[in-house]
Amino acid sequence: MRAAPTPGVAELVRETADGLADLVGQHLKLARIELAAGLQLLGRRGLAVALFAALIVVGYTLGIVGLAAFLGGFSTAGRWLLAISLVHVGVGAVGMSRAVARLRGTALMEMTAGQMSHSLATLGSAATTDVR
Repeated sequence: MRAAPTPGVAELVRETADGLADLVGQHLKLARIELAAGLQLLGRRGLAVALFAALIVVGYTLGIVGLAAFLGGFSTAGRWLLAISLVHVGVGAVGMSRAVARLRGTALMEMTAGQMSHSLATLGSAATTDVR
């Protein structure tokens, strides 16, 4: 009986290159999926910032109109407009603060970075242990 022929160096290099190509392809696919999901999340959080900014602008406008009405002799209407203005600006400021904090806390491509680090560490340790 004959022993199975051992693969040659060229075949081993080809298999290694194919494996690395598959690994890189999988990392790119993961990066594309994770980037799309991250951009959607950033878009939603950015929309929240824009909505709270609009609320602050409306509050500011109501405040200016209320002040003008108050100084123009319409004190009751002016007071109500100023009160509504303060509510709009207050809610907008608190919401804007929270929305910006959430936006700053958004990290993109964490999983991809972790997987790439893991792959590189595995490849690096395999390369150092196999060479003798």
